[in-house]
Amino acid sequence: MVSILIRRNSAAALIFLISICKSQVGLSEALPFIYTLQIPLTAFSDQQKILLKDYCLSKFDKENLQDCWDLLAKSQKSTFFGVTHGLMHASLGKSGNGLNLVEEVIEINGEDPSLKSARQFNLEVTWRSDAWSTLLNSDFKRRPGSGHPGEVGWGEGRSGFRGAHLLFASKDFRKGHVHIDYRPSNWAQVLLRYSIHGDSHGHFDPYNADVRAIGPQRDRSEGDILFNNLDLHQKWYGDLDVVELGP
Repeated sequence: MVSILIRRNSAAALIFLISICKSQVGLSEALPFIYTLQIPLTAFSDQQKILLKDYCLSKFDKENLQDCWDLLAKSQKSTFFGVTHGLMHASLGKSGNGLNLVEEVIEINGEDPSLKSARQFNLEVTWRSDAWSTLLNSDFKRRPGSGHPGEVGWGEGRSGFRGAHLLFASKDFRKGHVHIDYRPSNWAQVLLRYSIHGDSHGHFDPYNADVRAIGPQRDRSEGDILFNNLDLHQKWYGDLDVVELGP
Protein backbone atom coordinates (compact mmCIF):
# COMPACT_ATOMS: atom_id res chain seq x y z
CA MET A 1 0.00 0.00 0.00
CA VAL A 2 2.75 2.45 0.95
CA SER A 3 4.81 1.57 -2.16
CA ILE A 4 1.79 2.25 -4.37
CA LEU A 5 1.32 5.64 -2.76
CA ILE A 6 4.98 6.47 -3.28
CA ARG A 7 4.76 5.71 -7.00
CA ARG A 8 1.57 7.69 -7.46
CA ASN A 9 2.18 10.65 -5.25
CA SER A 10 5.45 10.87 -3.30
CA ALA A 11 4.38 13.98 -1.37
CA ALA A 12 1.18 12.36 -0.16
CA ALA A 13 3.10 9.20 0.71
CA LEU A 14 5.58 11.14 2.82
CA ILE A 15 2.76 12.79 4.77
CA PHE A 16 1.18 9.37 5.27
CA LEU A 17 4.44 7.88 6.55
CA ILE A 18 4.96 10.73 8.97
CA SER A 19 1.45 10.27 10.38
CA ILE A 20 2.19 6.57 10.96
CA CYS A 21 5.46 7.39 12.69
CA LYS A 22 3.89 9.99 14.94
CA SER A 23 1.28 7.52 16.09
CA GLN A 24 3.93 5.02 17.17
CA VAL A 25 6.30 7.16 19.17
CA GLY A 26 5.16 6.01 22.62
CA LEU A 27 8.62 5.06 23.86
CA SER A 28 10.02 8.59 23.68
CA GLU A 29 7.29 9.73 26.09
CA ALA A 30 8.73 7.55 28.88
CA LEU A 31 11.46 8.94 31.11
CA PRO A 32 14.99 7.58 31.61
CA PHE A 33 16.70 6.76 34.87
CA ILE A 34 19.31 9.38 35.78
CA TYR A 35 22.58 8.53 37.51
CA THR A 36 23.67 10.77 40.36
CA LEU A 37 27.35 11.54 39.82
CA GLN A 38 29.85 13.09 42.20
CA ILE A 39 32.52 14.81 40.12
CA PRO A 40 35.49 16.06 42.17
CA LEU A 41 37.81 18.67 40.73
CA THR A 42 40.64 16.17 41.18
CA ALA A 43 39.13 14.26 38.25
CA PHE A 44 39.86 17.13 35.86
CA SER A 45 42.84 17.32 33.54
CA ASP A 46 44.85 20.55 33.28
CA GLN A 47 43.21 21.18 29.90
CA GLN A 48 39.73 20.95 31.42
CA LYS A 49 40.69 23.13 34.39
CA ILE A 50 41.92 25.93 32.13
CA LEU A 51 38.57 26.07 30.31
CA LEU A 52 36.65 25.89 33.59
CA LYS A 53 38.76 28.63 35.16
CA ASP A 54 38.14 30.99 32.23
CA TYR A 55 34.41 30.22 32.38
CA CYS A 56 34.27 30.89 36.13
CA LEU A 57 36.00 34.25 35.76
CA SER A 58 33.78 35.31 32.90
CA LYS A 59 30.46 33.99 34.28
CA PHE A 60 30.79 34.45 38.04
CA ASP A 61 33.93 36.58 38.48
CA LYS A 62 35.34 33.81 40.66
CA GLU A 63 38.93 32.60 40.65
CA ASN A 64 38.39 29.74 43.11
CA LEU A 65 37.35 26.72 41.05
CA GLN A 66 35.63 24.91 43.93
CA ASP A 67 33.47 27.94 44.77
CA CYS A 68 32.49 28.21 41.12
CA TRP A 69 31.90 24.47 40.72
CA ASP A 70 29.56 24.49 43.71
CA LEU A 71 27.36 27.09 41.99
CA LEU A 72 26.59 24.82 39.05
CA ALA A 73 23.58 22.51 38.87
CA LYS A 74 24.22 18.76 38.77
CA SER A 75 23.26 18.56 35.09
CA GLN A 76 25.67 21.39 34.26
CA LYS A 77 28.51 19.63 36.06
CA SER A 78 27.94 16.33 34.27
CA THR A 79 27.55 18.12 30.93
CA PHE A 80 30.78 20.10 31.26
CA PHE A 81 32.80 17.15 32.50
CA GLY A 82 31.30 14.63 30.08
CA VAL A 83 31.63 16.77 26.95
CA THR A 84 35.15 17.99 27.69
CA HIS A 85 36.28 14.48 28.66
CA GLY A 86 34.84 13.07 25.43
CA LEU A 87 36.49 15.75 23.28
CA MET A 88 39.78 15.24 25.08
CA HIS A 89 39.72 11.59 23.95
CA ALA A 90 38.44 12.26 20.43
CA SER A 91 41.51 12.15 18.22
CA LEU A 92 42.28 14.73 15.54
CA GLY A 93 45.33 12.84 14.41
CA LYS A 94 48.43 15.01 14.23
CA SER A 95 46.42 17.98 15.56
CA GLY A 96 45.89 16.39 18.98
CA ASN A 97 42.42 16.00 20.46
CA GLY A 98 39.02 17.61 19.97
CA LEU A 99 39.29 19.77 23.06
CA ASN A 100 42.15 21.64 21.36
CA LEU A 101 39.54 23.19 19.07
CA VAL A 102 37.77 24.99 21.93
CA GLU A 103 39.05 28.45 22.75
CA GLU A 104 36.46 29.32 25.40
CA VAL A 105 33.32 27.90 27.01
CA ILE A 106 30.66 30.61 26.92
CA GLU A 107 27.82 28.70 28.59
CA ILE A 108 27.20 25.30 30.15
CA ASN A 109 23.70 24.20 29.20
CA GLY A 110 22.36 21.42 31.39
CA GLU A 111 18.77 20.33 31.90
CA ASP A 112 16.16 23.00 31.15
CA PRO A 113 12.67 21.73 30.21
CA SER A 114 11.73 25.21 28.95
CA LEU A 115 14.20 24.79 26.07
CA LYS A 116 14.07 22.55 23.03
CA SER A 117 15.99 19.30 23.22
CA ALA A 118 18.87 20.54 21.06
CA ARG A 119 19.52 23.44 23.45
CA GLN A 120 20.03 21.22 26.50
CA PHE A 121 23.08 19.22 27.64
CA ASN A 122 25.64 21.04 25.50
CA LEU A 123 28.43 23.59 25.73
CA GLU A 124 28.19 26.91 23.94
CA VAL A 125 31.71 27.65 22.82
CA THR A 126 34.02 29.93 20.93
CA TRP A 127 36.01 27.82 18.50
CA ARG A 128 39.64 28.52 17.77
CA SER A 129 40.22 30.37 14.51
CA ASP A 130 41.71 27.28 12.87
CA ALA A 131 39.09 24.80 14.15
CA TRP A 132 37.26 24.39 10.84
CA SER A 133 40.42 23.96 8.78
CA THR A 134 41.76 21.49 11.35
CA LEU A 135 38.63 19.36 11.02
CA LEU A 136 38.99 19.37 7.23
CA ASN A 137 42.30 17.55 7.66
CA SER A 138 41.16 15.18 10.41
CA ASP A 139 39.21 11.90 10.57
CA PHE A 140 36.06 13.76 11.60
CA LYS A 141 33.19 13.68 9.08
CA ARG A 142 30.59 16.24 8.05
CA ARG A 143 27.23 15.22 9.46
CA PRO A 144 23.68 16.60 9.38
CA GLY A 145 22.63 19.06 12.05
CA SER A 146 18.94 18.23 12.17
CA GLY A 147 17.33 20.31 14.92
CA HIS A 148 20.19 22.82 14.95
CA PRO A 149 19.01 25.67 12.69
CA GLY A 150 21.73 28.05 11.55
CA GLU A 151 24.52 25.62 12.40
CA VAL A 152 26.56 23.12 10.40
CA GLY A 153 28.09 20.07 11.98
CA TRP A 154 31.00 17.66 12.21
CA GLY A 155 31.06 14.26 13.88
CA GLU A 156 33.42 11.43 14.73
CA GLY A 157 31.91 9.16 12.11
CA ARG A 158 30.49 6.69 14.61
CA SER A 159 27.57 4.56 13.45
CA GLY A 160 24.11 5.97 13.98
CA PHE A 161 25.25 9.62 14.05
CA ARG A 162 26.70 9.11 17.52
CA GLY A 163 29.64 10.55 19.39
CA ALA A 164 30.88 14.13 19.64
CA HIS A 165 28.82 16.54 17.52
CA LEU A 166 30.62 19.81 16.82
CA LEU A 167 28.37 22.60 15.54
CA PHE A 168 29.49 25.84 13.90
CA ALA A 169 27.30 28.89 13.29
CA SER A 170 26.91 29.12 9.52
CA LYS A 171 27.44 32.90 9.62
CA ASP A 172 30.40 32.86 12.01
CA PHE A 173 32.56 29.75 12.32
CA ARG A 174 34.07 31.00 15.58
CA LYS A 175 30.74 30.48 17.38
CA GLY A 176 28.98 27.20 18.05
CA HIS A 177 27.97 24.36 20.33
CA VAL A 178 29.20 20.88 21.13
CA HIS A 179 27.50 17.87 22.69
CA ILE A 180 27.78 14.09 22.61
CA ASP A 181 25.07 11.99 20.98
CA TYR A 182 24.71 8.66 22.77
CA ARG A 183 21.55 7.39 21.07
CA PRO A 184 21.62 6.12 17.48
CA SER A 185 19.66 7.51 14.60
CA ASN A 186 19.56 6.95 10.84
CA TRP A 187 18.71 8.84 7.68
CA ALA A 188 15.01 7.91 7.87
CA GLN A 189 14.81 9.30 11.41
CA VAL A 190 16.75 12.41 10.45
CA LEU A 191 14.31 13.09 7.62
CA LEU A 192 11.13 12.10 9.45
CA ARG A 193 12.29 12.79 13.04
CA TYR A 194 10.58 9.54 14.04
CA SER A 195 11.25 5.84 13.59
CA ILE A 196 8.87 3.97 11.31
CA HIS A 197 8.85 1.16 13.87
CA GLY A 198 8.14 3.50 16.77
CA ASP A 199 11.56 2.99 18.37
CA SER A 200 13.43 6.29 18.08
CA HIS A 201 16.04 5.35 20.73
CA GLY A 202 15.64 8.88 22.09
CA HIS A 203 18.06 10.54 19.65
CA PHE A 204 15.82 13.60 19.44
CA ASP A 205 15.05 13.70 23.16
CA PRO A 206 17.10 15.76 25.66
CA TYR A 207 18.50 12.68 27.43
CA ASN A 208 20.23 11.67 24.18
CA ALA A 209 23.09 13.98 25.24
CA ASP A 210 22.83 13.46 29.02
CA VAL A 211 25.76 11.28 30.08
CA ARG A 212 23.81 10.22 33.21
CA ALA A 213 20.79 8.75 31.39
CA ILE A 214 19.76 5.08 31.28
CA GLY A 215 16.84 3.95 29.08
CA PRO A 216 13.92 4.03 28.64
CA GLN A 217 14.66 2.45 25.26
CA ARG A 218 16.51 -0.81 24.84
CA ASP A 219 19.60 -1.47 22.75
CA ARG A 220 18.73 -4.54 20.72
CA SER A 221 22.23 -4.71 19.24
CA GLU A 222 23.64 -5.31 22.75
CA GLY A 223 21.31 -8.07 23.90
CA ASP A 224 18.17 -5.98 24.43
CA ILE A 225 19.56 -4.12 27.45
CA LEU A 226 18.63 -0.60 28.42
CA PHE A 227 20.63 2.11 26.67
CA ASN A 228 23.20 3.34 29.19
CA ASN A 229 24.85 6.62 28.19
CA LEU A 230 27.45 6.46 30.94
CA ASP A 231 28.58 2.97 29.93
CA LEU A 232 28.76 4.03 26.29
CA HIS A 233 30.81 7.10 27.17
CA GLN A 234 33.37 5.03 29.05
CA LYS A 235 33.46 2.45 26.26
CA TRP A 236 34.24 5.17 23.70
CA TYR A 237 36.43 7.57 25.68
CA GLY A 238 37.76 5.70 28.70
CA ASP A 239 36.77 5.70 32.36
CA LEU A 240 35.35 8.80 33.99
CA ASP A 241 36.97 9.34 37.38
CA VAL A 242 33.64 9.97 39.12
CA VAL A 243 31.61 8.42 41.90
CA GLU A 244 28.39 6.78 40.72
CA LEU A 245 25.67 6.91 43.36
CA GLY A 246 23.11 5.05 41.27
CA PRO A 247 19.96 6.16 39.45
